[in-house]
Amino acid sequence: MDSRTRRAELQSWLLKRDISQQTIAEAVGISRQRVSCYLCSESLTRSVWDRFVEAGLPADLLPEPREQFKRGRKPRTGKLVRQEA
Repeated sequence: MDSRTRRAELQSWLLKRDISQQTIAEAVGISRQRVSCYLCSESLTRSVWDRFVEAGLPADLLPEPREQFKRGRKPRTGKLVRQEA
């Protein structure tokens, strides 16, 4: 399902149940603006996706979950060896 269709179906699902983004925000513990950003995105981190599913949103209408990446620099793979002349 493409993202526009998914968003439209999610909006329809929310309207039928009279659920607002503010209600979702309060259930999940984030701001309403962040809920709007998350629901319009292409993917969510696994932890955010799990929180939405636990709040009762249908998993098939949410953006795809993705694994969270570690932040920061990648570790060095080798050591620099200084040649003595």
